Amino acid sequence: MKNEGFNKRQVVDKQGLNFRTVAKYWDMTPEENDQILNRERCRNLSLYEGVVTDWLKKHPDMSASQILDWLKEHYQVSVPERTARRFVEGVRKKYSIPKAKGQERQFATLKDPPMGQQMQVDLGVAYVFDFESRNYRKLFCVACVLSHSRYKWGKWYTRPADIQTASKCTGRLL
Repeated sequence: MKNEGFNKRQVVDKQGLNFRTVAKYWDMTPEENDQILNRERCRNLSLYEGVVTDWLKKHPDMSASQILDWLKEHYQVSVPERTARRFVEGVRKKYSIPKAKGQERQFATLKDPPMGQQMQVDLGVAYVFDFESRNYRKLFCVACVLSHSRYKWGKWYTRPADIQTASKCTGRLL
């Protein structure tokens, strides 16, 4: 479109592109454009393909999160979990390494404990607006649910709950 006499703003309007994108490619030669468009992206983990392949061949039941943990431990890699999952999936396809199933988990029912002897404890975080400081504030919560009666109890804190805080909160129920 540049060779046809259009200016950058007209190209943006006609093609629906961002102005910065058009400006970036405007002064490039066609050969430079082809080089940029045809270059292959280098993935962050491609350097570790051999290591990951060896790990998967030795331990075909490994998950991507385990591999990411090992890469962080041995090579100080810092990538998102999703990147690791996609990379491991690609390596499995490329080298035909199917994921082997580990041992089946054994599930069994448990006898119901006496009333008041079992509960679920969860920790949470919430951002609330503080009218005094006119700013958002981070609050931490310890929430408990008794299994038999479904009685619910919660306590809010301004600092992260540690084990002592959680045990004090749950001790009130028992």
